[in-house]
Amino acid sequence: MSDRFAGKTVIITGAAGALGVTMARAFASEGACVVLAARPHHETEATTLAEEIGNGSIFVALDVADEASWAAAISTIEARVGPVSVLINNAAILAVGGVEEVSLEDWRKVIDTNLTGDFLRAVAPSMRKRGGGSIVMISSIAALHPAPGLVAYSCSKWALRGLTRTAAYELARDNIRVNAIHPGIIETPLAYHSDSGEPLETAPANVRGKIWRESAGKTSSPEGRVPRTTLSARQSSHFPATVAATTDHGKRTLKPDPREGNSQ
Repeated sequence: MSDRFAGKTVIITGAAGALGVTMARAFASEGACVVLAARPHHETEATTLAEEIGNGSIFVALDVADEASWAAAISTIEARVGPVSVLINNAAILAVGGVEEVSLEDWRKVIDTNLTGDFLRAVAPSMRKRGGGSIVMISSIAALHPAPGLVAYSCSKWALRGLTRTAAYELARDNIRVNAIHPGIIETPLAYHSDSGEPLETAPANVRGKIWRESAGKTSSPEGRVPRTTLSARQSSHFPATVAATTDHGKRTLKPDPREGNSQ
C-alpha cells in the first residue's frame, strides 16, 4: 500500500462494473478518495464498496450521457470531498451489429455512453480549482483496428481518440493531462454476446469482428489493466498527454503510439 494518491479525489465512471470495482480498490489502496460514479440502481453495492475501501470514498449517481447529471454529480462531489483530481472515464456499453445490422437506437445508445459520456466540460472546471488534474480514457483496441460486427462500439472508440487528443491540447495550459488506454479483451460481461451469453470471440462470424482476433485469442482479468491506469493518472507520471498505451497481449507493442503525438 502506498500514498501516491493521498489527498486526491478520483472519479471512476462505470464504477459498478468489474473493471470499475477493481480500479476503485486499486486507487484506494494508494490513498485516493474514490468517487464511485454509477447509475442510481447501483447505489447499494457501490455505497458498500465505498465504505469498504475507506479514505472517505463515496457513491455518486451518474448517467454519463446526461449533462445535467454530470453537473449535479460534480456539485455533490465538491461539496462532500472537494474538487476533482483524477477522472477515469470507464463507463462503456457495446452493441453487436455491422453497418447494415445495428439499429439506430443501439447506435445512439453506444455513442451517447462511450463518446458523449466522456465529454469533459463538467470536470475540467473542478480540476482547475485543484491547480490541474489527470483524465484517463479507457478506450479499446477497437479504436486502433477495424472491428466489423461491432461498428457502433468501434466508431465510438475511434472518435474517443480524437476527443482525447483535442482535449489534451486545450487543457494542457491548465495543467490537466489527458491520456487514453487501449486494452484488448478484458474478462468482464462486456466481452460476452448479450443475447447468447457466448464469448464474443466464439459467437457467430458475422458478430465476431476483427478486434477479437487482434487480441491473439486471449483475454485478461480486470486486475491486469490497473497498473497502466494508475500510472497514467499520476501527475508525476512520465506519460505526456495523448499517449495511446495499448495492453493487448503483445499484438501491438506496449508503448506509446507515435501517431498519437504529444501535446506538451
